[in-house]
Amino acid sequence: MVRSQRKLQACLCRGACVEVDSNTEAVEKKGFKLGCISCKKRGEVPASAFVDWYFKEKVDHNFTHVYRYENKEANITDERFFERLVWNGSKHTNDLQDGSIFILNVTFNDTGRYKCIFSRTLMYPAYEFSTFPNKTIDMTVEDFSGWRRKALRESAPEYLAIASESKDNCAAVQVAE
Repeated sequence: MVRSQRKLQACLCRGACVEVDSNTEAVEKKGFKLGCISCKKRGEVPASAFVDWYFKEKVDHNFTHVYRYENKEANITDERFFERLVWNGSKHTNDLQDGSIFILNVTFNDTGRYKCIFSRTLMYPAYEFSTFPNKTIDMTVEDFSGWRRKALRESAPEYLAIASESKDNCAAVQVAE
C-alpha cells in the first residue's frame, strides 16, 4: 500500500500599508499622536528613508524644523519640544513608511500647522530614485473641560437613541409583581 505524501506550505503574510489622515484635535496636558504615513508603491523595492517634521504657529510665516528621525535615531531640533516628542512610526527598519510622532503634555502653544517630509531613496538594481512625499496637519488644542463637555454633548444623542430603542423593545416584557 502506497501512501501519498502531502506537502504543507505556509505563505508569508505581508502587511498592507494604508495612508490615513492624522487626527487634528488635541487636548491640553494630554498626549497626542501626529500621524504621517507614506506608503511605498512597490513593496518589493528596497528603500531607506528619514523623516523631518516642521512646525508653524498661526502667527508665523515660515516653518521651523523641530524633529528628525534617521537611522533609527531621533533628534529634537527645537527647544519648545525638548523631552516632549517621541517617535511613534516604523520600528526596527530604515525603510520607513510610518513617520508618526507623539507629543507629550500638549500645550496651547502647540496649536498650528505641522508638516512631515519623507526623504525616501528607492534602490533599483541599476539606479536609485529619490522621492519626497509630505503631509500637512493643522492641529488645534482644546482645554480638558471643553473637550469633556464636547464629548458628552456628542454622545448624549447616541445614548438617548439607545435608551429609547431599548424602551421600545421592552414593551412586550412584563414584570411580575
